[in-house]
Amino acid sequence: MEKLYPIKYVLMPIFKQNSEEKTDDNIMCYIISKCYLVNEEKKYFPNGTYKTNYQVVFAFSSDDYDVWVKQSPVFDTNEKCLNSVIVNQIFNSLDLALSVKKQKNYELLAKEFNNISEEKCIEIRKEFIDKLDYYEQLEDEIRNIDLFSEKQVGLIDLNNNTKKVFTYENGKPYIMETSMTKAKIKTIM
Repeated sequence: MEKLYPIKYVLMPIFKQNSEEKTDDNIMCYIISKCYLVNEEKKYFPNGTYKTNYQVVFAFSSDDYDVWVKQSPVFDTNEKCLNSVIVNQIFNSLDLALSVKKQKNYELLAKEFNNISEEKCIEIRKEFIDKLDYYEQLEDEIRNIDLFSEKQVGLIDLNNNTKKVFTYENGKPYIMETSMTKAKIKTIM
């Protein structure tokens, strides 16, 4: 039986394609993801302040082919979470998460604008907004999925404004194709 970890909202970085390292310099944009909160640690300082770090597992992970699959916490025999990340901010409120996401994405875009021409700024802004719109569709899918459901869910990105959302019910896989103009469900296998 899956343990019932608290579900929170968190900013999930989307890294630039072909990035070898997942560093702050390679973040393309942020989206909001549901996450499992598996641990919380406070570090206190001599001046009376403290810093809280949160160990979370994003509700979805992707592979090199941009296939997004629902995940839950996985632990080894020593109770160490194998698929978690450490973040310094989580949210109970979707509205607050959206506000912080907007600010962080603005900061990423502003960093791109340093020392370039106005024409290049316009091009970069359009490209950034297009990519952000694209990943916000994924964000909407993540937000609407029940993480405690027994269904296995995955999101397959086809890079042509069409996504395939698949789920297994009663041992049978189903695919739902979604795009800007259509939605249909197909049984596969």
